[in-house]
Amino acid sequence: RRDERVALTITPWAANDPLIQLGGRALEGTFVMQLLDRSSTAAPYLQFVQRYRERFGDAPGYRAMRAHEAVMLAARALGQRGLSVRDALRGFRSHPGLQNTLTFDAFGDATSPLYATRVRQGQFENLPLRGAPSAASAPVQGSM
Repeated sequence: RRDERVALTITPWAANDPLIQLGGRALEGTFVMQLLDRSSTAAPYLQFVQRYRERFGDAPGYRAMRAHEAVMLAARALGQRGLSVRDALRGFRSHPGLQNTLTFDAFGDATSPLYATRVRQGQFENLPLRGAPSAASAPVQGSM
């Protein structure tokens, strides 16, 4: 980055560790909205992270988390006797995710919190949002 006074913002789909590895120092101070709370203490998320690290040797990103949630949602739909997968999925209004409950509108679109972070010393740093409770990055509702 040529001018440190210019604030860079990156979309959630790019929020992953390779971004930081490839961008290096040029990304310092960049704002990134995340689809996962990297500091979450939710038990299902922590168990998923542990199993993922044991198997792949690295921490999961939001793509791995969402893929896991999608497979669990599909398995739930397959277990609905007498309904097609499509009809079962259409009937779901919520589903337990790894960090929070996923909610679906009448069209099947999911909403999930977004978390504000900034790249600081080669890491994603949670940012508290004005008017939000305490230290951790506060969620903002957004579409997935």
